[in-house]
Amino acid sequence: MIVGLPKERMHRLKKSLQRLDELYARAKPNDPEVVERRAAAARRREKLLDRSGGKTKITLVCMTPRSGSTFFSEALRVTEQLGNPGEWFNAHDTKSIDTIIEKYGCQTREDVLDHIYNFSSTDNGVCVIKGDYFQCLPFIFDGLFEQHFDIVKFVFLTREDLLAQAISRYVGTVTGSWSSAQKAAKTEVPYDRPQIDKQLKFLLDMEEGWRHFFASRGIRPTRMSYEQLTRNLSGKVQQIAKLMNIKLAVEMQPEDLALKKQGSSRNKDWAAVFASETKDAAKVLAKLDKAKAKVNS
Repeated sequence: MIVGLPKERMHRLKKSLQRLDELYARAKPNDPEVVERRAAAARRREKLLDRSGGKTKITLVCMTPRSGSTFFSEALRVTEQLGNPGEWFNAHDTKSIDTIIEKYGCQTREDVLDHIYNFSSTDNGVCVIKGDYFQCLPFIFDGLFEQHFDIVKFVFLTREDLLAQAISRYVGTVTGSWSSAQKAAKTEVPYDRPQIDKQLKFLLDMEEGWRHFFASRGIRPTRMSYEQLTRNLSGKVQQIAKLMNIKLAVEMQPEDLALKKQGSSRNKDWAAVFASETKDAAKVLAKLDKAKAKVNS
């Protein structure tokens, strides 16, 4: 049942569900190679369940783009005990739902989730996955995600500085580089206020979508931010370990990881320009309102 979903999000959801149906139709569940892969995946799932006390335990990192989620996933991955978070819900990633449905002949969303669980779990049965609101929507809108797994924890990862986040996402859309591991297809990025403002509105809409999801289901997620990760990475990794009841002693700094921060002084300069332009526009509007008031008096 879909309750209180705005028109635009409803449109996105319907398109995503239609796309899943198209992927199911192209899959070949009876192909001998696919059958063999499914059998191997089922054996791994049994082992994972044995090691996790017979229950599927999963943490969903509910993120917004450019909030440090890829960086945080790498920090969790290197512990070898806190899952193997990937961009499984991202249709543009090489490891995505498309790959899962094709390789394993999935025919339902439940089947897709089972395989994501397999790929995103470490050998101790701990699973952590991540996705943004629109990516996850086809699997959360009707409560499927919470119903499918035995123990579900939610982490809400955002960024305190939304303008910096919007600028970062704008730069990513132009360069095609979303992490330090990806080579930029384009290096020259012009300042573009309308595009930055567009990204700002997109991020605000996504945050509101997650907040509505949590509030409507009575979920109180563990809150984290990009800024907290950069200040206290070890503490945030420990927080995930505690959520999953894993005893883990870890000390790591952002510079210990292979992935590096992508932001530059240019981003800070653009933020200052954007804020200055906004203030100037507000002053102009105030003067216009004052002039109109004089004319009407």
